[in-house]
Amino acid sequence: TAPSAPAPPGAEEDAATATLLSDAATATLLSESGSDGRRRTSHEAMQYDKWIEIVEILQPYRLIRALGGTLFLAGFFLLIYNVWMTIRNAGSGFVAVDLREKA
Repeated sequence: TAPSAPAPPGAEEDAATATLLSDAATATLLSESGSDGRRRTSHEAMQYDKWIEIVEILQPYRLIRALGGTLFLAGFFLLIYNVWMTIRNAGSGFVAVDLREKA
């Protein structure tokens, strides 16, 4: 195998400069975004170009989600009421009736 050629003059300086530029670019990107990765303005407010349009588009889906949550809670309260009435009426003298017999 042939011996490797010596590095051209200034190659080490170019590598150091590239590293510094890379570090500066990374620092700039980190300063533009918060710890959660979202872009932020200089006042730490989240930066979205069309957030009002996004909220308007998602409104029907949020209404459907609210309806589903309401039904879920209604079912939960119905369960609690059913359990409460079952406990309250325990031992109330339930008598089994054979419906096959004619009176």
